[in-house]
Amino acid sequence: MIGRLRLRAAYEHGRTVLREVCCEFPLVLSRPRADSAGGWLSLVVLTPSGGLLDGDALESDVTIEAGAKLRLRAQAATQIHAGRSSQAWRFTVGADASLDYAPRALVPHARAEHHSRVTAELAPTGSLFVAESVTPGRCHLGEMFSYQELRLDLDIQQNGLLAARERQVIRPEADALACQLGPYSHFAAAYLFGTDQVRPPTCDGLEAGITSLAYGGQCARLLANRAIDLDRGLEDMALQWRTQLEGSIPQLPCRNALSQGRAVGRRAI
Repeated sequence: MIGRLRLRAAYEHGRTVLREVCCEFPLVLSRPRADSAGGWLSLVVLTPSGGLLDGDALESDVTIEAGAKLRLRAQAATQIHAGRSSQAWRFTVGADASLDYAPRALVPHARAEHHSRVTAELAPTGSLFVAESVTPGRCHLGEMFSYQELRLDLDIQQNGLLAARERQVIRPEADALACQLGPYSHFAAAYLFGTDQVRPPTCDGLEAGITSLAYGGQCARLLANRAIDLDRGLEDMALQWRTQLEGSIPQLPCRNALSQGRAVGRRAI
């Protein structure tokens, strides 16, 4: 099944609005929610089918016009069932526009083969936070690293220059797996443009580092043994990034509410 999503966000009369939305099953959008304080518009992408099945291919095209601010999330982790599947996200971020895209983790099931592609084109003054995280599979069913192959491709261009490119291939049966992840089972990567002052998160159970890119922006790597720790680390950085764009002081979740145990009830994948 081929599912398509096309949306366009614009800045009108002092707020971000959706100018165009088109969804094809199994992709569905939640009702938009406006953040009056920061001027952001938040959307959640839903997949009622329960994940990606053999033969599924999802294609999404998201345009953020000049001045608009869009925060895009997923309802839950993406379950990748046995067989071949793919998803592609194409982002276009205009002048003085911002996009915050950090979905929940990919969960590849046994015998799954998945290809994820993210491409983004930023205007010189566009801002972007984009992240992707991966679990070893359905650990509670004994399917830890039982998938066949996972490919993660990313290309980001800003002002006509290739600012970031990533190609990852994870084959659990290969000897290089221990070299890629070490003692950890969960990993994530994030790319940030628009500010160069984001610090690595300091959540318990998480190893993280951030590197400045040659043409501006930052690249972050995170390693953990629980999906919840990756979620906390990514939200930490996303919050820093958003608040610095707005010129305010961030209240970092890893160092405050989450570290004090207020996020109880969330179960690691």
